[in-house]
Amino acid sequence: MMSKIAFDVALLPPKKVMDICIKISRADPADERPLNLRGPMPHVSLFMGVMDKSELKSVVSKINKTVSGFKPIITSLSGTSYEMQKNRRYSFKIEKTKLLRRLHLALVKELKIYGGKKTKVAMFYRSKNEKMSPKSKIIKWVEDYASKHTGKNFFPHISLLASAVNFKKFSHKFIANRLAICHLGDHGTCRKILWETKLK
Repeated sequence: MMSKIAFDVALLPPKKVMDICIKISRADPADERPLNLRGPMPHVSLFMGVMDKSELKSVVSKINKTVSGFKPIITSLSGTSYEMQKNRRYSFKIEKTKLLRRLHLALVKELKIYGGKKTKVAMFYRSKNEKMSPKSKIIKWVEDYASKHTGKNFFPHISLLASAVNFKKFSHKFIANRLAICHLGDHGTCRKILWETKLK
């Protein structure tokens, strides 16, 4: 049985922002599993990688040490973007503040040893009878995260799993203090929280 899992260190927005994202996702879903509060849930990815299940305590220790001096993140929904797959998949752009960038870089520095080389479908969260293509883009994304999606290429966003967006309240400021390790699902979704803490 596969003991390695694909994971995401993610900033979880406050419930008010989660509710906005969930409402959009359910109105015009691009996936059969729209966003919800139990997973897949709205989140801002700060690091993606692969670890053995037995390494969770070590990863938690590294994260606790890294974030001990960080205050809650004040940022905003600053716009939307989309990529074409079978249809459009929209995301909220998140303002890349200095503190958010610093938190991202600190986590990458501490966790880069967990870069997702040889990432496989079996490492992702799947519910019973849920299928995932071995060609899913998220597999390559996790493999390349530490080398290609960090630093100047860091693009903070909340994937909406929606094919359309009707939202005009930019810029929508919010404070995020929940930081979690999530078991990744298809499309980079946060399917299950394995551990979480609060920025103080």
